[in-house]
Amino acid sequence: EYSIRNILEILGKPKSTIHDVITKYNKENCTDTASRSSRPLALSEQNKRQLGRIV
Repeated sequence: EYSIRNILEILGKPKSTIHDVITKYNKENCTDTASRSSRPLALSEQNKRQLGRIV
């Protein structure tokens, strides 16, 4: 199992982003985000797949 620190190093994303995705995955068993027309997503689809494999 990877620590959040290991995941940060692998993906190069902020701790808050990684924490939010892990929390959502643990609650809803998915990493999808709601569609919106505002700010671009912090994680690309590839990053989400990588994180899903790690978690």
